[in-house]
Amino acid sequence: MCGIAGVVYFDQEFPADVARRKVEAMCGCMLHRGPDSTGVFVSSPVAPGLARLRIIDLSTTGDQPFLSEDGTIAAVCNGEIYNHAELRRELEAKGHRLRGGSDCEVLPHLYEEYGTELLARLRGMFVLALWDGRKRRLILARDRLGQKPLYYHVSRRGIVFASEAKALFVHRWVEGRLDLDGCVDFFRHRYTLGPRTVFHGIRKLCPGCFLSVDGRSVSEQRYWDLRERIREARARPLDSGEYAALLGGGRMYAAEAVM
Repeated sequence: MCGIAGVVYFDQEFPADVARRKVEAMCGCMLHRGPDSTGVFVSSPVAPGLARLRIIDLSTTGDQPFLSEDGTIAAVCNGEIYNHAELRRELEAKGHRLRGGSDCEVLPHLYEEYGTELLARLRGMFVLALWDGRKRRLILARDRLGQKPLYYHVSRRGIVFASEAKALFVHRWVEGRLDLDGCVDFFRHRYTLGPRTVFHGIRKLCPGCFLSVDGRSVSEQRYWDLRERIREARARPLDSGEYAALLGGGRMYAAEAVM
């Protein structure tokens, strides 16, 4: 299952040792998600990490974070990239060198080629954190339908994020205070609506969206919209091959391709 976690500091001084310990502690809160290995990448002003459950590529070559060849791009990911084999072939044809068999190893190399447009190329269920050391920008992204969760908190000192809200409480930046509106949502619907959670100051990244952290600027953008795909699908008839993919048990992501 795995769990990602991390921190970005807005302060001028980056406490590298403190950041590493905090992220390791956050991953420690999620060992039930990923008991097999823990990895943290530290480079001012960011420290993303992951508690890993080994499923694809059981060797240590699948341990995260994954880096680009020059070490400037780092990625951690919880989930599965279904079309990783074809993406791997595409990247290797372009000259990229991948050392293991993990599905998530393609991410930093895809980012080098396509930037945030890589999200449109992914088929799967995932949350990912991707650090661009050249542009000094962090990207947090969630899969199209929100199968994998991601929680975050923004303060005047920085931003913290994790696969589970409880991991954020490792930081003193995050208050242990309930959000009453979020609690009402939960008791009414058994989940909270939109980006709201039951905790004050903790938000969920919405499905089909990515968060860009650039200096002190934090912005959320949508890269995929189900309603728009439905409108597009209704505007044109499907051919027999597309119907077969939808109804005949084709690949898990066939429906996304036509929606």
